[in-house]
Amino acid sequence: MRGLSVFWPSIFTVLLVVVAAGADAGDIPADCKPVIDAVSKIDSVPSHAYNTTIRAGSTKLSEVIHTANSAYVLVDGKWNTIPTSPGQAAKQIQENLKDAKSVSCRLVKNETIDGQSAALYETLVGDGADHSTNLMWISKSTGLPVHQKIQVNPDGTDKVEYEIRFEYTNVQAPSVK
Repeated sequence: MRGLSVFWPSIFTVLLVVVAAGADAGDIPADCKPVIDAVSKIDSVPSHAYNTTIRAGSTKLSEVIHTANSAYVLVDGKWNTIPTSPGQAAKQIQENLKDAKSVSCRLVKNETIDGQSAALYETLVGDGADHSTNLMWISKSTGLPVHQKIQVNPDGTDKVEYEIRFEYTNVQAPSVK
């Protein structure tokens, strides 16, 4: 899980799909199915993610837009195309998770966030040295992630926090210069 930068939140959103694809159905906790289903839907619709990253007391804002054919990231006020290919993110996550020793999910509660009725799920992933806690709000009407908070190594010295707000309407490719 080390070495992931601004792209970690976007990559994390497919984490459970990759775990599911690489494991027998009996290996995935049943409580993870709603999260896996929500994450698997993200690739099927255009999305705009607003990311906040906090590391060592420094806050960095970025945005990621996924359209039908491309992906873009806004960092330091400049839009860039993200090189993508089918399965690239999945391969990266498989590499990052090859030492994962545990994955668990649980429904925390139902609540409204960002104006939408949502189910809040907590996902814990650990590989012994590194671990992460993921809170994902899944829209009751669309089944898509609405909001996400991720803490990588929440008790450690390499603590990183991410917060992501997702939008799915009026998504347009940005002007890349």
